[in-house]
Amino acid sequence: MADRLQGVLDESGELEWWMAQALDGELGAEAQVHFAALLAEQPESARLWLRWQELETLLATTPALEPATGFVRRFERRLAEQERQAHQRVFLILAAAALGALAGVAGVAAAGVIFLVYTQSPWLAEQVRALLVAYSTARLWGGASAETAALLALAPQLQWLGWLSAAATGLLVAGWAWLLRHSARADRLSAPLQIE
Repeated sequence: MADRLQGVLDESGELEWWMAQALDGELGAEAQVHFAALLAEQPESARLWLRWQELETLLATTPALEPATGFVRRFERRLAEQERQAHQRVFLILAAAALGALAGVAGVAAAGVIFLVYTQSPWLAEQVRALLVAYSTARLWGGASAETAALLALAPQLQWLGWLSAAATGLLVAGWAWLLRHSARADRLSAPLQIE
């Protein structure tokens, strides 16, 4: 039974191939004779061939349909809208993932603070107290240093010392410039004369 069914299917496939070739005008004279013999052997195949020819005639005679006015424009608009919606979905998914990650980090940080407050409160209190003492000390030291510097700047002895330092610096610069000038002049005078 299975062999007989396979034979019918093989014949059907072969017959369809012959019909397709005949409709396309690809059969030569000898092939047309063979095709006619196949149709004569099987009346069912001949009826199928007539239906194929009718369908081919209908396809050839039916006028091509033109798309409705504005079809392409509407299609492009719809396609652009779908792309825009796809971009929006991707953005929303990424934004939700970022917010979720941020909420997760905030949750872990809050859990860490709660853990420290409940389990390590004496240590935490000691750290806060140390920070406050360090801040107060730095503020007091900075204020005292600024007041000391202001008082020293107003002292007449330091003002004289500042003027003397400025004068000594000026004298050193002037002396250095004088030495540079004299050494340059001495180098020019001691250079041998070049005869060309």
